[in-house]
Amino acid sequence: DLTKDTVEDATGCIPWLLETCVEDGKINLDATTLQGIWQQASWIVTEMHEQKIHWDTYCRSVDACIRRREVPNGALPFAIDHRYFYSEANVGNYACGVARDAVSNQLRFDGCNTFGVSAYLTSLDAYIHNQSVTGFFIEQAVLETVASRGLKDEGIPGPMSKINFQGFPTFETKRSLALYIPLSFNYRDIDSPIELYHKGSPYVPSPGDNSKIPCRF
Repeated sequence: DLTKDTVEDATGCIPWLLETCVEDGKINLDATTLQGIWQQASWIVTEMHEQKIHWDTYCRSVDACIRRREVPNGALPFAIDHRYFYSEANVGNYACGVARDAVSNQLRFDGCNTFGVSAYLTSLDAYIHNQSVTGFFIEQAVLETVASRGLKDEGIPGPMSKINFQGFPTFETKRSLALYIPLSFNYRDIDSPIELYHKGSPYVPSPGDNSKIPCRF
């Protein structure tokens, strides 16, 4: 069930955006408008990454906006997508959670997610009263921790490769260990499956020899 925090986080409490999410008297966070925001925000990240123009500045500026921290010196006004990210009194901010999630996922897909575990957790003080936003930062910290350190209670070592996927993942049998992270909009089924192949010497894995552990954070 949707909570007040979840809806307000996703839409940023923007009245027109909230209105577009109402269908048959109920809130639908799969609404076309939210999907469009996700696609637009993701596309800008891809364009900035491919052009390699002011990329470092862009990453640092977006980092500041997502974590509501001071925008770094030298940040250029055109280095971020001002439809969804902005600064007030030199402190970064974002318009809605859908854009935040889209950009975070796309940065990870491009291998340029600059948010470390400590950075995520130290950002909680600004959001601790909002369960949905707190969940976002904890989820990001957990994904980074699992990728770098593994899951010791499950006997899964780290570090492991991070592989993003759209729809349903295509598992790469040549890797001994990988963390698959969904890139799709509003992916609810799982946050991330871990694929583990038991390797021998020599060993060729078959479909029945691998283990997949779904993780829900």
